[in-house]
Amino acid sequence: MSNFENTATMKKIFQTFLLFILLKGALMAQTVNQISIIPTNPTASDTIFIISDLSYRGNCPFGLVYSYTDVTDSLIQIFPTYCGYWDTTLCNSVDTFKIGPFPNGDYHIRIQYHQGSICPISNFDATIYQVDTSLTVSNTTSVLPDINLRFLLRIYPNPAKTQLTIYSDHFNESHEYHLRITNLLGREIFQSSISQTELTINTTDWKEKGIYFVSIFDEHHNKVSVQKIVIE
Repeated sequence: MSNFENTATMKKIFQTFLLFILLKGALMAQTVNQISIIPTNPTASDTIFIISDLSYRGNCPFGLVYSYTDVTDSLIQIFPTYCGYWDTTLCNSVDTFKIGPFPNGDYHIRIQYHQGSICPISNFDATIYQVDTSLTVSNTTSVLPDINLRFLLRIYPNPAKTQLTIYSDHFNESHEYHLRITNLLGREIFQSSISQTELTINTTDWKEKGIYFVSIFDEHHNKVSVQKIVIE
């Protein structure tokens, strides 16, 4: 073999190895940060929302191109497809998939994430991640209790990254209100008394990204308002 042929062969081997490393790194970057189910205890009359927080490498502006759902007996499969399989840009996509209502029973949920190479539609399709979780539909009441619908509350921005502001004209009244923020598991993340119309909360130190619930209680400890927020 001549020196030229040997150099060309080595070059091809190096290019193949480099491509393998790039593809391996791209695939390793795919990860699901959080899966949330709303309501957490659905009944047979509830529409169910599954919120997925996915990090992947691809074409971020296109993001989620399409998704479809297949239900076979107690197996619920969701197939979201994202854009840009060969791209190396790190993306994050928070997406909501609506399913149900379903009869009472136990269900297995499988989300299989796919990615195409051409945006927005591609004949090439690769499975980049899969996550499994479970769901029980019963007569248990859903996650949000009865609240005072006349209590107007504004929370912005939502989704939030570094801070969020909570505003209500009711906070001007001569009543004492209390704020409590919990995650999906009901663990308290933040609490405070409210003595002014507007309260700004710094969220940069919150380690968990995803869905939280902001609950407002009056002086009699009655919950008068609850809203869902997303921290990115």
